[in-house]
Amino acid sequence: MVFDPGTARGKPIRGNRLARNADKAVSPPILLDPAAPGQTTARLKKTRVPQLLKPGNPTTAKSRMSKPQPPDLPPARHGDGNSIMIPVEQLEPGMYINELDRPWLESPFLFQGFPVNTAEEIEQVRRVCRYVFIDADRHSARKKAGRRPGRPRQSEQEKRDERARLQKAARTYQAAHSLIKNMMDDVRLGGSLDIPRVKEAVSECVDRVLQHEQAMTLLTRLKERDEYTSQHSLNVALLSIALGRHLGMERKQLEELGTCGMLHDIGKVHTPLEILNKPGRLTPDEFQIMKRHPTEGRDILLGHSGLNDGAISVAHAHHERIDGTGYPRGLTGDQTTSYTKIVSIVDAYDAITSERPYKRGLTSLQGLKILNDGKGAHFEPGYVMRFIQCIGLYPVGSVVELNSGEIGIVTKVLSQRLKTRPMVLVVRDAEGRPIEPFFINLLNDDPAPNGVPYRIRAMLRDRDLNLDICQFMACGGKDAA
Repeated sequence: MVFDPGTARGKPIRGNRLARNADKAVSPPILLDPAAPGQTTARLKKTRVPQLLKPGNPTTAKSRMSKPQPPDLPPARHGDGNSIMIPVEQLEPGMYINELDRPWLESPFLFQGFPVNTAEEIEQVRRVCRYVFIDADRHSARKKAGRRPGRPRQSEQEKRDERARLQKAARTYQAAHSLIKNMMDDVRLGGSLDIPRVKEAVSECVDRVLQHEQAMTLLTRLKERDEYTSQHSLNVALLSIALGRHLGMERKQLEELGTCGMLHDIGKVHTPLEILNKPGRLTPDEFQIMKRHPTEGRDILLGHSGLNDGAISVAHAHHERIDGTGYPRGLTGDQTTSYTKIVSIVDAYDAITSERPYKRGLTSLQGLKILNDGKGAHFEPGYVMRFIQCIGLYPVGSVVELNSGEIGIVTKVLSQRLKTRPMVLVVRDAEGRPIEPFFINLLNDDPAPNGVPYRIRAMLRDRDLNLDICQFMACGGKDAA
């Protein structure tokens, strides 16, 4: 069943097609493959590496013929000279597709630019296209023989620079989190919001996102279960700012959007803690109390001057859905603002991926699948796709298993076009034993111990492995196991 960000307890929503898919595994071809909550296995739970296709877009012969087919063309160089056009019949495992023979948005593929590593993935492309443009340089590099497996490491200067960026971002995050937590406590006790301080904190968050977006988005993954409401508000602000940046918003808009995100859940200060933290599904009466927080948030913000109308609107409408199935007023997409649509997507994502007393947080891949399944019904499709591109399949801080069996942490996305090939800090060997950490740049096709270029095989939950991501990334810390 769907996770509602206000309750995150799987409250069914009428007409919701997510409820049939969110709690069960889905057969490929899919974007993501969430493990069913509560399922126990002998191995650690994993999120399978995503397939190429957008959910709900099976590649069939019928879909291939639904659009005029491009003409047959001979192999040719394209663009900057490193792309070669080939018929899909010549595709081989290991090739990297730069472009298709049709607009990407008309295809069922999630990302523009992706590798094909299996016969199944090649077949998915063949069902849609007649020719593609491959990256000749990458294909040539993969075919070079005689490369000796190694363990590339980050220089000491690179380590110092990375830690300095993370520590600077952490100071901003901690200061903003303390402000939100104290502010919520004050309002809960009858005090008022310090709007100038809120705007100042948001402005600094915008600065940090513009300077070091990956460092700030990393911090949104370091969540404490007991401080969910305040951390959630800050995370929604930061991720909304990041999405706004990818949408091309100007600084003033980013600050307005960040303020909307930071104050969207202020109404929860009037929700009893025994309901907010109840370890189980809410009763119908309890859910009705929970559903009051958008209206109570609007009322709180209406009592303060110096806020733009957008923040008040978002607080009141962030649980509305574009098909009219949300609450409290059942508004449709044409009745809500762009800020509301953005914050509702980010709010859902952060709630789905957070640990709560009553549920396990899902992986980022699983959260993105739920959003993707809900686009067009619950969420604005264009914003969902841009959010997926903004976050990437492997956000900084993700714990991953490599094709060597080694365990690592994604530390940096090195290319906006190749977000599936990030920098990874390897922290455990193939047997799960702690090792001296070393860095792998997946863009370089560095070979694993078996000689095959490193690739990400699966995404894992850091809590399942007892990894302290913050220690590894910000302080060069030790394995928590």
